[in-house]
Amino acid sequence: MLGMKQSDLAGAAGVSLATLNNIERGASDPKSSTLTAIRRALEDAGVNFFGDTGVEIRRAASVDAGIPTQQPGVRITVERKADDA
Repeated sequence: MLGMKQSDLAGAAGVSLATLNNIERGASDPKSSTLTAIRRALEDAGVNFFGDTGVEIRRAASVDAGIPTQQPGVRITVERKADDA
């Protein structure tokens, strides 16, 4: 959606690619500071987080990613697993 590679996100967040892969696969229990670093890196790349389960791409980031400019952005709602609550 952002055109960002995992290695780019890992670098921007200051975590290893293996750490990011393990988090994505649910194979690790990341520290709060690690999740905060990943969130900040995504926010710097143009992602807005809202509520507990939603994200959207800011308009400028949407344009940079090649999403048509008539769209204000892309909004996604993520369903949390019961054990995440």
